[in-house]
Order: sequence, then C-alpha cells, then structure tokens
Amino acid sequence: MKLPLLTLCFALLALASCGPDKKTARLSGKIEGLDQAALLIYPADAVEGDGGSLDSIKVNRGSFSYDRPTTVPLLLTLVYPNNSFTTIIAQPGKEVTLSGDANRLKEMEVVGTDENKQFTEFRLSVLKLSEKDAQMRAATYIRTHPKSWTSVALLYHYFDRVASRSEQPTLPLLDLLKKHQPTNQQLAAIDARLRPQVRTAIGGFLPNFTATTLSQQTLRSADFKGQPTLLIFSASWDSHNYYLRQQLRKLKSARGNRLRIINFSLDESQQKAEERAKNDSLQSVVYLKNMLANPLVKTLGLRYPSGNILTNAQGRIIGRDLPTEELADKVNELLH
Repeated sequence: MKLPLLTLCFALLALASCGPDKKTARLSGKIEGLDQAALLIYPADAVEGDGGSLDSIKVNRGSFSYDRPTTVPLLLTLVYPNNSFTTIIAQPGKEVTLSGDANRLKEMEVVGTDENKQFTEFRLSVLKLSEKDAQMRAATYIRTHPKSWTSVALLYHYFDRVASRSEQPTLPLLDLLKKHQPTNQQLAAIDARLRPQVRTAIGGFLPNFTATTLSQQTLRSADFKGQPTLLIFSASWDSHNYYLRQQLRKLKSARGNRLRIINFSLDESQQKAEERAKNDSLQSVVYLKNMLANPLVKTLGLRYPSGNILTNAQGRIIGRDLPTEELADKVNELLH
C-alpha cells in the first residue's frame, strides 16, 4: 500500500507543479488553421502588480503558451494577425485556455475560470447583434452582476474598446462597478483613462485647460471659441510622424488663416521638441513633459501618439483621433 500511495503523492506534486505559481497568470491555446504566427498581448491599462506590458506570443503548429507575471487580476487583450482580438480576464495562479479556428477568430472560446467562461458565453450570444443591441445586453448584465469580474470585462469590451464612446450609459455603469468593487485596481485604471475620453468624445466640448507654448505664449481652451481649432499630438519617436508633418504643412498652407493649429509635442525632451518645431516650421508648439503620462494628455483623453481633436467655431468637438489621411478632408468639410 505504501508504494501506490507514494506514487500518488508524486503524481499530485507533479500535477501541481505544472500550473502557474501565485504570481503568474498563464494563457495557453490551440487555434486550428494558424500554423506559425505571432500574437500581440497587452494590458487594458497599467495596473500596479502587473509585471508585464506589451508582449508577443509565438504560435507553433497552432499551439501557444504564455506566462504573465502579475500579483493582481487584470484584463488582457490578445490581438490576432487579422487585428481581431479577444479580451481575457487574467488571474494570478490561474490558467485560462483558448480554443478556436483561424477562420472564425471572433468565436474564440476562453475557459479555465468561471469569469472567462461567463464572458465567453455572453460574447458568443451577441455575435450577430448590432453594436448598439450588444451594448444594451451588456449593460443589463452589468447592472444585475455589479460584483463580477465578468462585468468589468464587458464594460471594457463593449463600452471602452468601441470607436464611438458616449457618457451615457458608460460612466453610470463604471460608477456602479466601482461602488460594488471599490478595491478593484483594474476599474480604477479604466476610470482614470476612460472618463476624460468619454467627456471629450465627438459632440462634447474641450475641458478647460491652460498651456504654455515654447515661445512662452499662454493658451487657454476657453479662448479657442470663434475659430475652428485642430489639436495635434505628435512625437519624433512615432513612426507616423513624417507623414503627419507633410499633412500639417499642407493644412497650414491651404487653411492656416482660417484654422487654428496647436501642436502638442510628446518628445522625450524639450530640446527635441524645439528642434522639431524649428525644422518643421511649427508654430504654437506646447511641450508635454513625461509624454503620455502628462496630466494634460489624460485630461484630453489621448489614447496614442499622433492623436488629434478637431473643434468647430463654437468649440464643439466634431472629430478626434482621425486617421492622418482623413484630416484634410474633415478640415475642408468644416471650412467649406
């Protein structure tokens, strides 16, 4: 009897050692039809306790495995080669498994925890619905399950990651979740980022702010009314910067007198910002120290470098984060 018992103990120990430790969240999967590829994975927000950032996962013969160092639960976004994505609830000490087909990536199933299973079931149930109808169902689920991590994932997936954000019902849903999950760090991070983004969405107005240009001119958002204004965020380290510069030159040449253009520099130093302003003949340049961590970046809800905000003469936001190639058309439409 001793030998079988000893063997069983070793087997249990071996099985336990295969799982992630208490400071690691594991993600594994099998995607049929995806032989060799690289998937991107990144957190919804920076959360204290998460030891990772943007990362890549190699797929070999359809299979992959990834360990995320984290001591807190968090939301991860897994991006496939065709740019579709899956939202995952990662928890330290837990493993989640993905399975699906490369031709139907939106139908990817995620299991391993109750929260991921529930989120998957909801996501698959609304696949054929319009964005608005899916949001209505997500809102109902969130209101009836405010203590669930599944609801946090639903808020992120259906109200945060969409192109058209709106204050209603997004912020009331966020407030409800924060009330019932006051220590949830992921919710706090979403709140800090999403609230200003929603309030500076298309149809809203710029928040009040004051900034100083490199030439020591004081700019106040309250003074922007009366003339269409384009706020441009850019950085020399952004690969998109060269094409953006060309478009700005054209806009300034064609519409400079009728359009106020303010350039916000996200360069790593003021010296870099001054050099670029001189080389590109930029005017009204505001240097934002600490780049994307600058408070004004958060106030204006900037999501990435080369972002932009376009307002009409009344100060209402009529476009934001427009692709560079669409900027000129939108400006011409506004000034026509």
